[in-house]
Formats: sequence, structure tokens, C-alpha cells
Amino acid sequence: MTIRLRRFPILTTALTALAVAVWAIPGAATALQYDRSALAAGELWRSATGHWTHWNADHLTWDLIVFAVFGALVERHSRHRFAAITAGAALAISASLWFAAPEFAQYRGLSGLDSALVAAFCAQLLRNAWHDRSLLQALVPAVALLGFFGKSYFELATGSTLFVAASPAFTAVPLAHLVGAAVGIMSIGSQITLLRKLPLRRSLRMLRPACHSTISVGTTRLPPPSRPSRPQAAYPVA
Repeated sequence: MTIRLRRFPILTTALTALAVAVWAIPGAATALQYDRSALAAGELWRSATGHWTHWNADHLTWDLIVFAVFGALVERHSRHRFAAITAGAALAISASLWFAAPEFAQYRGLSGLDSALVAAFCAQLLRNAWHDRSLLQALVPAVALLGFFGKSYFELATGSTLFVAASPAFTAVPLAHLVGAAVGIMSIGSQITLLRKLPLRRSLRMLRPACHSTISVGTTRLPPPSRPSRPQAAYPVA
């Protein structure tokens, strides 16, 4: 049996292993977490690396389960889309925390990226259901998205997490989940917009008038008219 490596979720596996390594190496989480004071001092890489740090083993376990499952599903469909969603959500979440949630001095976790991947996967299923005109096919992803927004509302209203046990230094951040989900849904919306546009070369080919090297008249094919040759000027010979 031949393993088709191009269908193997290489990026998802590598990023999952990265989160485990950051958790296992002493001091790595503190050095890589989103830290507002460190970012202000110029350590901008924390806006990306902070998502692969976690507060406790329970936090890490739940985040990695969702990331590994839905990351693999999205990446097997499109590796480029998986990379775009992951990078875009990481930067968008960190930016939203910086501008809209200055009360958070530190932030850790993949939950925002998990939200982006889950939302993108459900949005793709809804798009497929719309294309197939199947209400039954749209039921599961619609319920899943409603459940996600219900979970985010619960965490926003109560300030507690639904699936992860809280710690003295750990607080739910529904803003990160909502921003991540928005990035995931927009990734599918941008794909729909691009699919409606024809490639430039194809469009030009359709607009370009047909040019033929011969002209057909009835059943006789005549060569194209030739241009009259210019008379050559006569030069005196010394």
C-alpha cells in the first residue's frame, strides 16, 4: 500500500507537536506567551507564538484535540487554506487583544485558532449544502455553529469556561474565539468570491477575436491576401 503524503496533514501534525514541545520544555511557555509588556518592548513574535502556549494540562489537552481533528480536516481539503486560516487568525486574535482587551496582560492557548478551523469547516459544509440544495445536509453544520456562538455567549456572560477547568491565572477570552471564527468564515467567503471570477487569461481569450491564417469560401480555402511588395530603389554602381 502506498501512502499519499500530499494528503497527510503535515502542517497540522507539526503544529500539534510544537504545542506539546512548548509545554514540555521548562520556561518555554513563559518565553513565548502573549505578553503585553513584552510586545510593547518589541518582542513582536509573541503575537504568533503565544497561541502555542498553555496554562495547564487540561487546557492543552482540549485545545490539541480540537486543533488536531479540525486542522486535519481543513488541511486535507486545502493545505493553503489551512495555512492562511492559521496565520490570519493568530495575527487577528493578537491584534484584537491588543486593541480591544488591554486588561489581558498575558494570553495563552489554541482555542482561538480552534474556533477558526471549526467555523471554516462548518462554513464549507454549509456552502456544499447550498450548492446541493440540501436542507438536511446543512442541519449539522448549522447546529454546530449555533452551538459555538451559544458557548461563546455563555463564556462572555459568566466569565467562565464551558469545557476547561479554570485556574487562578486562567480566564476565558470569548473575544479570541469570536475573532477566530470570523476569520474562518471569511476564508470560505473569499473563496466563493474568487470562484465567481474567471481567470484573466481565460477572460482575455474569450474577448479576443478569432484570427485565422486562411479564409474559407464555400469549400475552397484561400490563402490570406498578401501585401504588395515595395519597389526596390535602384542605386548607381560605381
